[in-house]
Amino acid sequence: MNIQGRIAGFGLLIGLLFWLPGCGQEAKKSGLVVVNVLDKELFDDCHIADSINIPLDELDQKMDKIAQNAEVVFYCSNYQCTGSEYAASKFRAKGFENVSVYEGGMAEWYQAGLPIKGDHLKAYLSKPSQKFEEEEPSSIPIITMEQLAKKMTLLR
Repeated sequence: MNIQGRIAGFGLLIGLLFWLPGCGQEAKKSGLVVVNVLDKELFDDCHIADSINIPLDELDQKMDKIAQNAEVVFYCSNYQCTGSEYAASKFRAKGFENVSVYEGGMAEWYQAGLPIKGDHLKAYLSKPSQKFEEEEPSSIPIITMEQLAKKMTLLR
């Protein structure tokens, strides 16, 4: 083998050594992570721009995609949906400390005209939704639409 062939082979080997350790690994999401817990069909129809989808039945499998130190905000369809609180409590039980729930959910966000993705065809998006007084206060912090929008730098 000539010198040029050896140099090319060495370069290829070095490139592989840098590439292989990260091969197939996705970086964990950190910073602010907004999580829609609805099923994929509802997520695809309408979700908060820049949010990710982790349906309730996939929480355990996808929890490791988010860094433990991330600020995680869960939401579902509206005030009547309890899936976001369930998800937040599961994450908290696994050691995530900075979790909160956006109770107004997709319907409130959509009705406020804030940035969304999807065709937004589902009927629940246009139905009025109101918050009910809780009998038992939650141990999970609640975040309002305005607070979430501000965190996402949508309102200044």
